[in-house]
Amino acid sequence: MSPAPSSSLNDSVKAYWVKSLAHNHRYYSYLREFLDAADHRGPILWTELVKCESAVDVKQLSVQTIRDSIDRYLIREIACVPETWPLIGVGVKAFEILAFRFPRRLVIGVPHPTGSYGQFHKLMPGGTLDKTAKEQLAAFTNEGKSIAAMFQCIGGDCRFR
Repeated sequence: MSPAPSSSLNDSVKAYWVKSLAHNHRYYSYLREFLDAADHRGPILWTELVKCESAVDVKQLSVQTIRDSIDRYLIREIACVPETWPLIGVGVKAFEILAFRFPRRLVIGVPHPTGSYGQFHKLMPGGTLDKTAKEQLAAFTNEGKSIAAMFQCIGGDCRFR
């Protein structure tokens, strides 16, 4: 979790971020660019739906494995953060799981940055947030409602739906 600015913990988290995550995993760099472009200022809890549950040769986890991991870890993690924090599901499956499991929360879905048939880059053309998407995100967060919306491109019309 990234705490509020100007603390020694924050400095160590940022150092870890730069050394381990951002430079070694473009996935996190793209998502950080999205959050910056969306004007997200404040703490972030970086987590996963499922915690290292797959064997080396398993390409897709069973539904039961996902359910067990969510119940074991994610539910407790989400309970520790304020209800005003949006939940951001990366990829359709993560978005749907969060939207169904946390119906009283704001859930934003973004295409997976490394495998969404280019939709993430339509959300972030040239590394900046699409104007319509930015306006939609601002409206979602300002309304304070429990909305679930996923950025999707359908027939060239790209927006949160």
